[in-house]
Amino acid sequence: MLLTLSVSAAQGFMALGQEDRALDLLEQYAKLAASDIYPLQLHGDSYFGLLDAWLEKNLTLGTFLRKPLPKTCLKML
Repeated sequence: MLLTLSVSAAQGFMALGQEDRALDLLEQYAKLAASDIYPLQLHGDSYFGLLDAWLEKNLTLGTFLRKPLPKTCLKML
């Protein structure tokens, strides 16, 4: 959720013409996305008790989120 929030906030700062603040947020986003936070897993909780079964059934790649490509691969793109 923090990754999504960082990108949305950066978009908001760009819309306001505050490019420096947007770039700061995108740098934080990149550091977090490239850090050792994986494997992440989508799952339900006590409130969303039926979510786990639905995710397993409907997500083609499963509930584990894959780590982004290494920086060396991204440079080739």
